[in-house]
Amino acid sequence: MDVVLEMDKKPGLFTEGSDSYRAFTVELSNYQGTDWAAYLNQWLADVGGRRNWL
Repeated sequence: MDVVLEMDKKPGLFTEGSDSYRAFTVELSNYQGTDWAAYLNQWLADVGGRRNWL
């Protein structure tokens, strides 16, 4: 299964909008063994921290 994550930042008064993408493949036999909430939380924190979104 292919998974694509996208995070959008809307433009502000003094800033441009920007996007961040993450794409990866997950084996159907292994997807239930992944802690998706923790994975997504970590990805959002990493991307948001680097771009000062959060």
